[in-house]
Amino acid sequence: MRIIIIGCGDAGISAAFSALRENPKAEILVIEKKGYFYPKCPLPFVLEGDVKIEDIVTPLSKLFANSGINYETDEVVGVDTENKVVQTKNNRFTYDCLIIATGSKAVIPPIKGVNLEGVYTLKTLEDTKKIMQRMEKSKEAVIIGGGFIGCETAASLTNKNISTTIVELLPNLLSPQFDANFSRIVENKLNENGVRMITGKSVDEIIGKDEVEAVRVGDEIIACSLVIMSVGVRPDVEFLKTIEVGKFGIKVDEKLRTSAKGVYACGDCIRIRFMVTNEPQQSGLGTVAERAGHVAGLNAAGGDATFYHTLNSMITKIFDLEIGVTGMNETMAKERGYKVVSGIAKGLSKPKYYPGGKELITKLIYHANIHKLLGAEIAGYEGVDGYLNLASMAIQKGSIMDDMLRFRYCYAPPICSAPNPMIPATENAYRKLRRRR
Repeated sequence: MRIIIIGCGDAGISAAFSALRENPKAEILVIEKKGYFYPKCPLPFVLEGDVKIEDIVTPLSKLFANSGINYETDEVVGVDTENKVVQTKNNRFTYDCLIIATGSKAVIPPIKGVNLEGVYTLKTLEDTKKIMQRMEKSKEAVIIGGGFIGCETAASLTNKNISTTIVELLPNLLSPQFDANFSRIVENKLNENGVRMITGKSVDEIIGKDEVEAVRVGDEIIACSLVIMSVGVRPDVEFLKTIEVGKFGIKVDEKLRTSAKGVYACGDCIRIRFMVTNEPQQSGLGTVAERAGHVAGLNAAGGDATFYHTLNSMITKIFDLEIGVTGMNETMAKERGYKVVSGIAKGLSKPKYYPGGKELITKLIYHANIHKLLGAEIAGYEGVDGYLNLASMAIQKGSIMDDMLRFRYCYAPPICSAPNPMIPATENAYRKLRRRR
């Protein structure tokens, strides 16, 4: 049995090793146009120097050494699903099962001047290297887009003493993932560190002769020698002609099978569903890509696994602030017609009497009628990931207010506070419900 995997990102690697574990006798071939693997999530932090490029890059020869997995450094230009053939620039390969894990490409906004020298996206290792070279002679930068990558990049550039402006079309940064009150926590942190933010407006023009010299936002001209565009991604699926592709990517079922027999897909290139509402969407999350790769690889090799889609659990660090979200925020829930009640708890990561405790704010969003947990937003300076993962599991399990109030947790003063912030946040929501009656 020959399994071919197109792409060697988080999803492709996960698929390859999952297939190998499920069927050690299978012939597994990975086709990747680059001769190396690197994770995408660290790229904004590479700019600052916290992470070195050489520490995140692994040659495929080393990655697959002694594993039994074969690889080809080549670019796929077409797939014949009827005859089960993958056509590359330099060769053609037959397969029994095919896994498409080609990921996504950066969206390039239609702005005049977008092709000037000094204007980049931050999606690939090559982008990162170009930006780092440009940073050496840049004193001012403009970031188009105030999402996770835009905010992370702004922090990195600021820490390298580059005066940075974020221009975001929506009213708040990190929208629509966070409610406005949590977006403001990030905006305040960026402002404290000297990052300028322009929201509710777009960059109308990038100005320069050969190299970028400024951008125009409405009537304002902002001088800069570096522009980074971070306005989203789109599935990298242009070479597919006989596989059904929709608005958000390749259409797959719960086994990650595509419309073509024997063909699976995983990672940023597929359409997935939001677990709370079952709405279709695209996901650019590494965690989702890794899990999807695991399921696709196992199933292609003869196993039977189900992909349970996503809660959009996201977390980042902006300067020293940790902030994350899972499930639906309050705004999103109300827009979809849910009757909701939210509870907020503010406290410290350790007891007041214990040194080193840091601010922590927790917001839980509940269905007002059935008391089911729909989402959580958490911000603080340590421990945010643990509380966020707890909320994610609670949502997946369909937990209600009573479950959270009965939750039994661990406690030690040097590590965490008591009660667990999930409990006072739930109590706050419960009190609001009682007052409504």
